Amino acid sequence: MSPVNAKYQFRRRSTNKKTPSHRIRGPMGGADCLVLAEAIELKYSVSPGAVAVLTNDNRMHDVLLKCSKIGHKSAKSLGLLDAARIVGYPWSQEIYPVPLHVSKTDDASYVDFFGSWPLPSRKIVQKCFGELTHLQAAKLWELTTEIKTEFGVGPDNMPFLPQIELLQLRFAMETGVYVRKSEIGQRIQRWRKNPASRPVI
Repeated sequence: MSPVNAKYQFRRRSTNKKTPSHRIRGPMGGADCLVLAEAIELKYSVSPGAVAVLTNDNRMHDVLLKCSKIGHKSAKSLGLLDAARIVGYPWSQEIYPVPLHVSKTDDASYVDFFGSWPLPSRKIVQKCFGELTHLQAAKLWELTTEIKTEFGVGPDNMPFLPQIELLQLRFAMETGVYVRKSEIGQRIQRWRKNPASRPVI
């Protein structure tokens, strides 16, 4: 992204000498570029849709947004294709994380990306399903039925769709317990097939 950061001003420089210099955004510094580079690495190595950059820095947000919209021809002329080839990435607009501006992003956009907002603020512990209490298991099934009502995705298909991540997140927010998606998926499918085994309060 450094060529994009260096080339684009993102705000026109006024010919009026009275224009305050603080209104002209300079390029990001090296530390900011490293932050975004790490975010790209995380997105490439973890998951295409699992990484966002939350920032209150206008320049960082604008550079990342510009990178995600730049065309192939411009990317080639800027040397982005060659740079991606050197680090082992197939360049495309999709390699860049989603930029979310802290001061300008509304709650709906956060929910759209994270599945729920606000994110868990309590201490989260990881447990196997067998370590859950009866009340926690009942809450997991309750949330499963809520998501089915909300999205029309039931326990049979949920383990293979993004809603399983939403279920995992909502359960963590409600209980402070993180359970692996694979375990959640297996359990809700069993409950769907055997109603008598479902935990009830």
